[in-house]
Amino acid sequence: MAFVAKEVKYHNSCRNAFRNEARAKQAKEQSNEQSERTKKMKIREEAFIEITGFIEEIIIGKEQVMKSRDVADHHRVLLAELGLDASDIALERDYLLLGKLADHFEGRISIVKHPVKGVGKIIFSLNLKAENAFKTVFSVNVGITHKVIV
Repeated sequence: MAFVAKEVKYHNSCRNAFRNEARAKQAKEQSNEQSERTKKMKIREEAFIEITGFIEEIIIGKEQVMKSRDVADHHRVLLAELGLDASDIALERDYLLLGKLADHFEGRISIVKHPVKGVGKIIFSLNLKAENAFKTVFSVNVGITHKVIV
């Protein structure tokens, strides 16, 4: 119900009907946008719960040392499995995830840069000494990018 005119005269009832219809359409669009945002937020929360469970079991429980990039890639896979669009997954940043994990597991894990060039940051339980964590051998994939395809 759109129109283009230099000047329009409406009956009061017609003008009110047009305005009410426009408001209803705008409210519906905002509601759809809000529900989409809420859905994405719930997916991110669920993926974070799953990745913290993974860290609890593997890194803290079994005292394994992992590259932070591998943990971040696992998080991206979880997001894809839970239904987040590839365009939204591409916006996820490793350093933000690592910050949230460091806050969540404060005093239980350590995230530090590995001394071997190309390994990047590693995540390990504080029950493990840093010297022992650095002894872990990683494959060094310099220049390889990871892409999640949905």
